[in-house]
Parts: sequence; structure tokens; C-alpha cells
Amino acid sequence: MSEEKIKCLNCKTENNSDDSYCRECGAELVQQDLVPEQPHLRKKHINAKELKQIKKTVKL
Repeated sequence: MSEEKIKCLNCKTENNSDDSYCRECGAELVQQDLVPEQPHLRKKHINAKELKQIKKTVKL
């Protein structure tokens, strides 16, 4: 009988579903079905054009 796994949203490591924290990076684990897919929030870097658009939107 295989135990259910949960993937860490931070480092993508497979963990046991009853774990609270990732065994690889230590990030708090959350149930995948509770977190909507938001790939646009995973982007780590922005380019100058995107930064300019953000500044216009936010009006810094």
C-alpha cells in the first residue's frame, strides 16, 4: 500500500501527505487542492519593460 504524497510548492520535492514541512527545504506544506494554480506568481525575475509597467500601475 503506497502512502499519498504531497509536492512542496517551493522546491517540488515529494513528501508524505502527513508531513507539515518539506524534508528537503523546510517550507511549510499545504494541500495542493487548497492552492489554486497560479503560474504567473512563480516568476522570479522581471525584465525592465515589466518593471516599468508595474511602476505605472502602482504609481510609485
